[in-house]
Amino acid sequence: MARTWGLRPSLALLLMLFVPLQASEGWGEFAAILDNDFFGNADDGYTNGVILSLSSRRLASFADGPLGAQVGRWLDRVPLVDRADGERVLTLSLNQRIYTPSDIANPDPPGEDDQPWAALLYGGLSATRMDRRRFDAWSLYAGIMGPAALGREVQTRVHAIIGSERPQGWQHQVGHGALVNLAYERRQRWGMWTREGWGIDLLAGYKGAIGTLTTNASVRSVLRFGWQVPEDFTIPPSFMGEPRLGAQGRAQAAPWSVYGLLAVDATLVIYAAQWDGRLGETLRLERRASHFRLHAGLTAERPGWGGSFIITLPSIPWEDVHDRRWDGYASIQVFRRW
Repeated sequence: MARTWGLRPSLALLLMLFVPLQASEGWGEFAAILDNDFFGNADDGYTNGVILSLSSRRLASFADGPLGAQVGRWLDRVPLVDRADGERVLTLSLNQRIYTPSDIANPDPPGEDDQPWAALLYGGLSATRMDRRRFDAWSLYAGIMGPAALGREVQTRVHAIIGSERPQGWQHQVGHGALVNLAYERRQRWGMWTREGWGIDLLAGYKGAIGTLTTNASVRSVLRFGWQVPEDFTIPPSFMGEPRLGAQGRAQAAPWSVYGLLAVDATLVIYAAQWDGRLGETLRLERRASHFRLHAGLTAERPGWGGSFIITLPSIPWEDVHDRRWDGYASIQVFRRW
């Protein structure tokens, strides 16, 4: 019988944290995101992720935001988001990410050509400044990895509900460890063309992160196209990044917005907890530092509501046991604005 002692209290805690925040003054968007490789008919690598995020309305100053004047005044002095012009957005998030090897029915430890068993559970605070052409964001994360992140409990329970294969190797997951990370991201709008409601825009950017969650540097480019493409910076997240950074932060004026996107990113991954384990822990996985991802998606929005469906193809940065070069998963996002 699966151990589920920690699952229900943890889910209840998430709801206790987010429901009062959602109803409080100053918040503008709540989003729930599910990442899963079920859509790619697989059950390995990055196999499942659940992210809840809460973003403020656009602010003239962080001091006007829902975290209070004292915290806001300190954030207003943080470099690169301290420019007087533009608008600001605060984002809180809760993330659980689960990673498994290629054969979840194998009770033996995964080899040097396979993803380790790993679970990550962490929260984040992001401070964003944006205008029509430029986006800057600092993100701070803190959490845990290992058994306390509840990967075993969540996957075992979900597989029991849907009648899928029972995972057998969680006793080999990466050990307990603290996750602390700092990230900076810049996005730039290089062009936007509109005609009678139809539009195309091109976004590009870079990001750096350091800490015990991941240490990496990445670049990327995104093409968005369709009906009423919003003047925001909402694009697929960078490696281990926040899915809803750059959102409008307010209900839109246009009745409908429907647009597609194509994106590519390249990341130099110095360290990643789900691949390399705790700092000082030696895992058998031998991997390359380079990591690439391709994205294709569709977003539909109406006043107050919206959703996205995005397919991501990440490269496999090691000699895969099945000789694959690419993995795959899909992301479903549902968001509510007010």
